[in-house]
Amino acid sequence: MEIIFMRHGKAEDLAIGVSDEKRKLTAKGRKKAEAAARGLAYGLRENTAVQIWSSPLIRARQTAEILSESLGGIPVRVHPAIATGNLDVLSADWQLVENENEQSVIIVVGHEPYLSMWMERMTGNVLQFKKAGAASLKLSGGEGQLQWYAAPTALACLEPKK
Repeated sequence: MEIIFMRHGKAEDLAIGVSDEKRKLTAKGRKKAEAAARGLAYGLRENTAVQIWSSPLIRARQTAEILSESLGGIPVRVHPAIATGNLDVLSADWQLVENENEQSVIIVVGHEPYLSMWMERMTGNVLQFKKAGAASLKLSGGEGQLQWYAAPTALACLEPKK
């Protein structure tokens, strides 16, 4: 099974009276997330069972919806453990998916510092996720092996020019 960790796009600055949970993507953040999502979608194998799991925070859900559109409208599952950084709960859920279909791909749209911490815990690789950046790991029996790591500009380059 493959797990792809993707960081949400650039969000609004924290303003007085606006909670962190309600910060939305900026126009620039949306545009960069769209380009990265198109490239990521192009790079995925055809006929792969893909799931998108998102943090409940608005900026992550917006990024996940953009990704969903690039993948033909597959549903987005909101998973609270992504926002709280609870890898144990999250991994227990994706192990159920792995038991059903080892060829599945789960894209987890989340936040720093959790994505970096999870990647280090699972693979030993120390990575810092840029906004709308992503990394893939091959999962086998709870252990992970880094497959690739890409900044959003690199993901955007995967989509062929028309």
